[in-house]
Amino acid sequence: MIHVLCSLLVLLISYAGGALTASAQIVADPTAPSDERNREAPARTVRDLLTNRQISQQRKEHEAMLQRGQEALKLVEKLTDSVDEKTVLSAQDKKHLADLEKLVSRIRRDLGGSDDRQPLNLRSADEEDEDGPESNSLMAALHFMKSKTVMLVDELSRSSRFSVSAVAIQSSNTVIKLARYLRGR
Repeated sequence: MIHVLCSLLVLLISYAGGALTASAQIVADPTAPSDERNREAPARTVRDLLTNRQISQQRKEHEAMLQRGQEALKLVEKLTDSVDEKTVLSAQDKKHLADLEKLVSRIRRDLGGSDDRQPLNLRSADEEDEDGPESNSLMAALHFMKSKTVMLVDELSRSSRFSVSAVAIQSSNTVIKLARYLRGR
């Protein structure tokens, strides 16, 4: 009789354990509506984290592009000041031109632009009507480069990280061409 009672007790315990396991599996069922909501919450959080990371990365890239624009403007001002004193490009000035070309090329690439393959025109629309300095003089080229760099920096500061400015791309193309032209002189 004790043997039968022990068998029944073991059978009852195993039956209760199986029932508990089955009820736990029902609660953990991925098709259950409450569990679906719990599974989406972490996914949304991860998605939000990734979106926030992308936004902060875009802000950093835009700030870096603005900083490169300011550096380019400083280089052009150094060049014009140097040539005002000497009227000739020194080796240091040519290095500044190479650095300027790299900075502005990076800005153009960040804007999504490329080389436009059009010839360089050193006269602006305003200068064509006036009897100013000859277009192939060094000072005229540097002043034109400075005006285009100022235009580039202004366009960069007006734009957001969501926009692409065609004027900024054209200005950067002109500055790059001028830098290449002046370095080769």
